[in-house]
Amino acid sequence: MEAIGLSVDDIGGAAIKAAPKKRAPRPPKYQIEVDGEMVQWTGQGRMPTVFKNQLEQGKTMEDFLI
Repeated sequence: MEAIGLSVDDIGGAAIKAAPKKRAPRPPKYQIEVDGEMVQWTGQGRMPTVFKNQLEQGKTMEDFLI
C-alpha cells in the first residue's frame, strides 16, 4: 500500500462491515400440556414430538392455538 501511496485512512469504512442484527425470538403460537408441563411451539422449524403424536391421534393444530 505504501508503494502506491495509499494509507489505511484512504480505504475508510469499506473494510469494516456492521454485524447483522439478530431478530427477536418469535412468540409461541401453539401450546400443549403434557404430564403437567407446558410445551410451546412457534410453528417454525421441526414440530415437537408431543404435537406430532397428538396429530396422529386425530387432533388438529387449531386445538393447540394459544
